[in-house]
Amino acid sequence: MNLVAFGDYRFTQFNIQENVGPEARADIYTTPLGGFDPNGSERATGKPQTLTKRCEINDTDRTSFQAALDEARGMVGKREKLYAQTAGELEIRWVWARLAGIGIQRSARNVNFQELVFSFNIPASDWNGRGYADWTLDDTPQIYLDTGYYLDTGNWEGDLVSTPDTFTITNGGNRAVTNVILAIIAGASNITFATVTIGEAALEWTGTLLAGNTLLIDSGSRRVLNNGANAYSGLVRGAGHTLEGWMSIEPGDNTMVISWTGGGAGARWTMNFWDGWH
Repeated sequence: MNLVAFGDYRFTQFNIQENVGPEARADIYTTPLGGFDPNGSERATGKPQTLTKRCEINDTDRTSFQAALDEARGMVGKREKLYAQTAGELEIRWVWARLAGIGIQRSARNVNFQELVFSFNIPASDWNGRGYADWTLDDTPQIYLDTGYYLDTGNWEGDLVSTPDTFTITNGGNRAVTNVILAIIAGASNITFATVTIGEAALEWTGTLLAGNTLLIDSGSRRVLNNGANAYSGLVRGAGHTLEGWMSIEPGDNTMVISWTGGGAGARWTMNFWDGWH
């Protein structure tokens, strides 16, 4: 991958070098009885790391040269999305990053040339790819068309017609995604019970979701909202739930089964997430 932008700042593409290799936690602790691996049999999560991007400013106009240098230096400490482009310019991926510093070595050999080495801290080596969400072009905050969003991609969704119902969810990346947001929308009548199974996840919710209202299950932030109100107490892990977290969308096709009580005509579900990449 080639790092191309940090927020709305685009890197120059002169003499580029970068280090964007993924790393995962491998924490194994020695105990009196042997060793302890906190990840167990599950895939180890990505660990915080530093990415570097080397590029150059090359400008014969001294005013614009200094302006470009000042712009880069002024971003130190900022937290923005760091964007990378895949081989063949096929796709844009991103990760949250903080610019920790910029290495600058000045040489008298060429006064119009300046090498910059950007050092970024990222929380994990997990990159986000194609997103699945509803889009509104005039939404707030503004979304700029050169920031790598896919305006032709909708979220995963389906109608709840006959319980239980089975659906296929596809993660186009190469790592599991756990910050999934699932919404269940009641139709013409109330929903009083719902179960969701996908892979090793089996979640159950009990409560009263009024007709037309939305139950939101956010597995990334561990939130459950009933029409915007806290409904966390209604969620439990079922007998078949073996995940450490709530939900995990594995690479490729995933089978999801939803069962529910009530709902009536017009009941449906939606799911939002980003393809996961290492």
